[in-house]
Amino acid sequence: MIVRTVSSGLYRVLAACTERGDCELLSFLNEMEGPIGRDAIRMANLLERTAKEGPSRRIEISHQIEDEIYEFIQGRKAQSSLVLR
Repeated sequence: MIVRTVSSGLYRVLAACTERGDCELLSFLNEMEGPIGRDAIRMANLLERTAKEGPSRRIEISHQIEDEIYEFIQGRKAQSSLVLR
């Protein structure tokens, strides 16, 4: 598994990718148009805000899964587990 930085600030938001470098989250975030475009934009904004301020305390938006791993939910289809450091 390879991790790639999605956003950084006070926290660093990382996404898990395959050994080949394929990353579902980054592919999703690049879909800013079409039927999932709004969810992608909301998720990108949430991750930027998280990097600057830390994870939201609202469990419907983000919650800790394990140690430095959080799940983020934004929109109907946008859901991702990420590592914060």
